[in-house]
Order: sequence, then C-alpha cells, then structure tokens
Amino acid sequence: MGLTRDDILRAQDLPTAVVDVPEWGGQVMLRGFSAAARDNLAKRGTDENGGVEISNAEFLALCLVDDEGVPLFAPEDADTTLGRKNPEVIDRLLQEAIRLNGLHAGAVEEAEKNS
Repeated sequence: MGLTRDDILRAQDLPTAVVDVPEWGGQVMLRGFSAAARDNLAKRGTDENGGVEISNAEFLALCLVDDEGVPLFAPEDADTTLGRKNPEVIDRLLQEAIRLNGLHAGAVEEAEKNS
C-alpha cells in the first residue's frame, strides 16, 4: 500500500546537522531548506551571476532552528542580529548550511553520480 497524505506530512525529511560553536558556549542545529523556503528564495530574483541576492546572515537565519525545528531568527532582522556576530563563526555555520542545502561546489556532480 502506498503512503498516505499523513505519512508524507509526518516524515522528517529535511537534513539537519548539529554544529559545535565554542565561541557561543554550545551547539546549534542547522536544517536544510524546505521546498517553500527554496521557492521563496528563487522568487527574490538573481544577481548578474545567477545567484540569489541574500546576505549571509539572512541565509543562515533560514537554517538555524531549535530542537523542535522552530527558526531561531527571523530572516528580516538577521542582519541586525546574526550580522553582529563574529564573522568567522557565521562563515563556518554558513558553510555547513550551504552543504546541507546541496549548494556547495560539486553538488550537481554528486547528485548526478547518485542518480
């Protein structure tokens, strides 16, 4: 028998990663984008290189969640909250968020190998 609507909606299918942040005294959880979050980013338009125009802090705000999956920061105020934090920490977390979302260099090649 196939999956039901409820089965699909209950499935926890977004990738997550727990990352140590000693500078902040603990760990944070990052979660990959949902389809809706990715679509909302795509609606923003792209820059001359085909990339979405979004600050690092805003991108990270879309991925930082608590243990229940609730976002810790609103994207609209990320530049005034996360944007004030240590750039090395933000860059380290951003790299993991990029990896979770399959946006890193070589992601297309990896996907093609796995298909």
